[in-house]
Amino acid sequence: MDDATKDVTNQLCRLRLIVKDRSVEMALPTDVALIDLLPAILRHAGGELADEGVEHEGWVLQRFGKPPFDEERTTAELGLLDGETVHLRPRAERLPPIDFDDLVDGIAEQARRRSDPWSERLSRWMLLAFGGTALLVGLVVLGSGGPGITGTITAGGTALVLLLTATALARGRADTITAVVLAGLALPYAGLCGWYLPLLSSPQAQAPACIACAAMLVVAGLGIGLVGTAEAALLFVSGLFTAVPLGITAVIDAASPLDSGQAAGIGLMLVLLALGFVPTSSFRLAGLSLPPLPTSSEEFGQDTDPFPHEVVVERSAVADRYMTGLYAALGLTAVVLFTALLVPGGMWSMITTAVAALLLLLRSRHVDSARQRWPLLITAGYALALDGVVLALGMEPFARLWYGFTATLVLALLLVVASTTLPGRKLAPYWGRAVDLLETFSALALVPLLLAALDVYMFVRGLAG
Repeated sequence: MDDATKDVTNQLCRLRLIVKDRSVEMALPTDVALIDLLPAILRHAGGELADEGVEHEGWVLQRFGKPPFDEERTTAELGLLDGETVHLRPRAERLPPIDFDDLVDGIAEQARRRSDPWSERLSRWMLLAFGGTALLVGLVVLGSGGPGITGTITAGGTALVLLLTATALARGRADTITAVVLAGLALPYAGLCGWYLPLLSSPQAQAPACIACAAMLVVAGLGIGLVGTAEAALLFVSGLFTAVPLGITAVIDAASPLDSGQAAGIGLMLVLLALGFVPTSSFRLAGLSLPPLPTSSEEFGQDTDPFPHEVVVERSAVADRYMTGLYAALGLTAVVLFTALLVPGGMWSMITTAVAALLLLLRSRHVDSARQRWPLLITAGYALALDGVVLALGMEPFARLWYGFTATLVLALLLVVASTTLPGRKLAPYWGRAVDLLETFSALALVPLLLAALDVYMFVRGLAG
């Protein structure tokens, strides 16, 4: 038998088909779904079967005592072997399951059919989880000893070893999962090393300096992880979009006379700016690029090569995942910065928070994906809720009860009414234009509000005498 004949033979599955009171031998291709083969099976088994199927719910194929086959799967996917016997039955008269002679055997068979059996993959995740827990316990032990040259070197060395090991696993063995776990566990070790560094030179070093050094080393660890574990670039890029704004905020807090709330205001502005670049950044990170626009009539008349369908679909899905990850990362960063901005209190910080949250709400309407819109909505809702709590805590008890509580009840009532009337309702075009203008004014108002929160106006007024 030549190779071509062997190849064709290997792609066929020979079955014995039981139809009513007779049997039929047939060979079925192993790479075609049953639903596509069923018309040919009915013709081969008997011309009248197709007409009979009109009178009931159609035909199904099944093993004796087993449930009907999934018609969307192929014979290879169903595990059908050469020489097996299958039954062609009306859908409404499928063969019932076989009763069990042995209770223990029946229970064992049902246990084998569980949808959540333990597997090698779960064993691997279990061992990785225990290994990660051991490393976290080591981090706690290392941190409990306090700052010192030994602890600092040990933390930094452990972070470096974990990152290098992750790079070797990702590059040498293509073990991305283990590499990502090790690289992720290296980050808290790098942060601990950075926290200890200022305390080595000055035991009286303040927390902002420690946080700034820790953030810088975490950013460096994320960069090394991104280069070494390129298959998991989405995780590390999202981490960088979180760590970089927080690191810049920490550096400003440590190196300037501004307090933590004012530094958080600057970091929040950076996050709001970064949100505008998420779509284009995701487009680039997914490996997509638009062709240059023609600059002359000759270039305009030239034929352009089409973009392969599979490449466009695959890259579009990658870009969508990047957008989801970046929006989630920036939303989490904004939550931290909103909290830091409001904790010190102050009228201008509260107004800045309210306007920034309003801007997030208005910008979220430009995002169609629910997974990408929710981070913006949750962040804005958190900021407004925290702003309201801070405002209420600053009131007298009587005013807090009557004004604050009443305002929350009225707001809740308005939102409940809006939830039953606004969704699906077509609004007049001028409402959309009004929202566009409000978004523009909110963005423009953030700059003078931030300057007020930074006490710039008071500083300039002091210079003028």
